[in-house]
Amino acid sequence: MILIASQGIESAVDNCSSVFSLYFPLNNSLPQQTEFDCADVGTTFVLTVAVADASGNESNCTFDLHVTETVAPQAACLATATVAVDENGTAQIDAALFAAGSTDNCGIASYVANPSTLDCSNLGGGNIVTITVTDVSGNLSS
Repeated sequence: MILIASQGIESAVDNCSSVFSLYFPLNNSLPQQTEFDCADVGTTFVLTVAVADASGNESNCTFDLHVTETVAPQAACLATATVAVDENGTAQIDAALFAAGSTDNCGIASYVANPSTLDCSNLGGGNIVTITVTDVSGNLSS
């Protein structure tokens, strides 16, 4: 995400001009961070936006920017699969294996199968297993 100065200011008025320059002023002689990615999720940044009129008069506005990630992962599951029951008559569903093609912009935290086991009563096919993929921000998709 790239933040532009106009996203940090609600309104600006001037008694002489309707032409304004919006910009992020230097912070201790350093540019402010205006590009954010997955590494910044959960972090709050204090940013300052400046507005200047045609005469060069300036005013600053400071705000908190909390970086969130709300993009759900894309679950990509196998259309069909075969699992074998073990000596106890059960088969464990490895959700990560069956949803290995799933993707997310910030990373996948977990895969969960429901049901997570099948047994001899499920022989013959026709069993529907739902795989839920959760990303590192808690967004999920099935």
